[in-house]
Amino acid sequence: MSDDFRVGRQIEVTGSIFAQYVYFDYLVSSVIWHLLNLKKDLGMMITGNLDIQPKIDMAIEIAIYKGELADIQKKLTTFKNSTVDCESIFSKRNQIVQGLSFDFGDGIERDSNNPPKKSTELSIEYYDKVHDEICEVNHDMVL
Repeated sequence: MSDDFRVGRQIEVTGSIFAQYVYFDYLVSSVIWHLLNLKKDLGMMITGNLDIQPKIDMAIEIAIYKGELADIQKKLTTFKNSTVDCESIFSKRNQIVQGLSFDFGDGIERDSNNPPKKSTELSIEYYDKVHDEICEVNHDMVL
């Protein structure tokens, strides 16, 4: 596989992973808005600045409190419990979307906020695996 094709494929899958993650965030936010009977614009003000983990917690707690959406509550609880370790979908997503330290060959690392590290490259198969995992989570949430 040529470097140009590999880089192009990484960019394509990274964009899709990012979009799928944003969609998951939107789905969780929508659960909160629905449970609280909020219009989208007001709901966005309430959930917009929350990271995904607090949103999941909020959606679960409100569903329990209101005794509604037991199926969604169960899915979110299962998902939350499966993402506790460092290999969680959040960590994988961050690793791909935010990137790893990368040495451009001239010995100068481009991320000046971190000390130099050994360059690591993720395989296309890893990108595809993470993409498939987050798509599966979204699919499960919608069904």
